[in-house]
Amino acid sequence: MITINNEKQCCGCAACFDICPKHSIEMKEGTLGHLFPVVDSSTCINCKLCEKTCPMLKTPDRNSWLQAVYAARNNDFEIRKKSSSGGLFFTIASFLIKNGYIVFGAAFDDNLLLKTTYTDKSESLDPFCKSKYVQSSTMGVFKRIREFLNSGKKVMYCGTPCQISALKLFLNKDYRDLFLVDFFCHGVPSQLYFNQCKSLVEKKKNIRITGYEFRTKIKNGVTPHYFTRRFVKNGRSKSKIGFYYNSPCYAAFQSYVNLRESCYGCLYSGEKRFSDLTIGDFHNIEKYDKSINRFDGISTLIVNSSKGNDLLQNISGDLCLKQMDLQQLIYNGELFSGGTIRPKERDEFIADYKHLSFEELNIKWFSKKKYLLQAVYYHLPRIVRRMVKHIGGAK
Repeated sequence: MITINNEKQCCGCAACFDICPKHSIEMKEGTLGHLFPVVDSSTCINCKLCEKTCPMLKTPDRNSWLQAVYAARNNDFEIRKKSSSGGLFFTIASFLIKNGYIVFGAAFDDNLLLKTTYTDKSESLDPFCKSKYVQSSTMGVFKRIREFLNSGKKVMYCGTPCQISALKLFLNKDYRDLFLVDFFCHGVPSQLYFNQCKSLVEKKKNIRITGYEFRTKIKNGVTPHYFTRRFVKNGRSKSKIGFYYNSPCYAAFQSYVNLRESCYGCLYSGEKRFSDLTIGDFHNIEKYDKSINRFDGISTLIVNSSKGNDLLQNISGDLCLKQMDLQQLIYNGELFSGGTIRPKERDEFIADYKHLSFEELNIKWFSKKKYLLQAVYYHLPRIVRRMVKHIGGAK
């Protein structure tokens, strides 16, 4: 049976939960609210399927394709606007839906719980777009994907690299009609932490939050990290756009102190990929092409398989593509530079999380006074920001 003695041993994919034939595994909250499997030994039959499916204990076979990398963006600004970067997820997913695929990805439900769900309609893709800096629930998802595939349906699944590995181990066979997309992942805060931030803001501002968006794009933006909060106050629906440091959940994520323990030194942050395509930001594109403004939306696209290459040929007409030198980007630290480094203050943060009220925790760690430098930096002219970027440390 699977046993978690240290929280860094589990990535929270819930593949073990789905694979257990006796339903002996329950996912329970750990230190910062992340979920971990707990086995009921009285019903466990020691089949070891949970261990064989765990991406922290085993990895699937890697694609043998020679990787290629591109700077890429959708030609339609409206598609890029509703995406975190260059609109690649929407481009890929909408093409596959037109060709009979069911698309799985992470979306907030009406209660702002992040769950992996699915759609077969392009007009329903918007909730799947944009980064969500919360770990999505995948309980029951791998079973559903297997059911669809075994019934002859075609499936696209977009998830974190560890979730992709977990799904492949869970399925334990290759499916021609399964298309896998992963993305650059810096780590995941828990749903519980997000909920606590939501409750804190609601209480402080006397509002009811009805929607939340990371990575909002605004005209002439100075950072990729704006948020939009939708809420009801005094019976009226409103929305607010702000810098990340004015949102407690976003500020915590940007400091990397509240991630899942296994995210530090992630096993899946390197060049070895198990998806067909990898997508992510291309924050330093201006070092390679000064004609591109990253705040208008630009992505990195890595082709990991022949299946991924075939799809790229089919969608290339919708994209502006520029092939890059993979080894040069790796050498420059743009790609595959390893997992997020565990902050030296992480243990102190955990101790405070356990012993302070949540309001006291946020005052100590994420008060506006701590972000005075960033606030000044973001109001400087662009040319001055470029000169002082390394001093300000703004993201």
